[in-house]
Amino acid sequence: HESLETLYQPFIGKHLNVEKLRKSQKNIETVLKNTFKTNREDYEEGKNKIIYQVIKSSLENFIKDEINQLQQGAEIKLIALEQDIKTSLSLKNNKKVYIRGIIDRIDKKNGVTRVIDYKSGLVNSSQLVINSMNTICKDHNRSKAMQLMCYAWMYSRNNELQSLSPGIVSLRKLNKGFMKIKIKNSLNELVGESEINSFEDELKELISEIMNPNISFIDSGL
Repeated sequence: HESLETLYQPFIGKHLNVEKLRKSQKNIETVLKNTFKTNREDYEEGKNKIIYQVIKSSLENFIKDEINQLQQGAEIKLIALEQDIKTSLSLKNNKKVYIRGIIDRIDKKNGVTRVIDYKSGLVNSSQLVINSMNTICKDHNRSKAMQLMCYAWMYSRNNELQSLSPGIVSLRKLNKGFMKIKIKNSLNELVGESEINSFEDELKELISEIMNPNISFIDSGL
């Protein structure tokens, strides 16, 4: 994450272009070595040497993929990186709480605003299919989808967006590209206002339950 942020920092507020991305490719080793040094990690010996090479390869492939998208006619504008975001949530008992998070990347591709979460591990697209918004806060198998919906809700409320596309980029599965949330039986590929409102209702219920002293926490065994 740190290295991606450093490499893409100059593009914030601008459209990506092939020439500058190629220059960023040449800076990967320098940026990555500095990241290791900043975190006081050795990159020349032991398992860290392997980790270094894996990350280096992922960064190279990530930028290469974005260059390919641009060459195929895509238009991508980078809006923000590591966006710290906070949104208020009014509960039924008139109490107000604040939800806070950090969104890895926000961009606009071909006119569609995307809320992107980077994952270093493996992610299956099936984990991002929402069968029903009524169960999204209760099904631990949909934790990644819930996280994305939470980011989408926060960003939508702060920017008054009617629709957007939240999704994950798995740095271990870059060939899968941008894996976006899919809502079962929805005719729209984007997350719209109705889905945002439905998620907010579920989030209110979850937070109210968490704050209720009469409801005990249960160890899920995970």
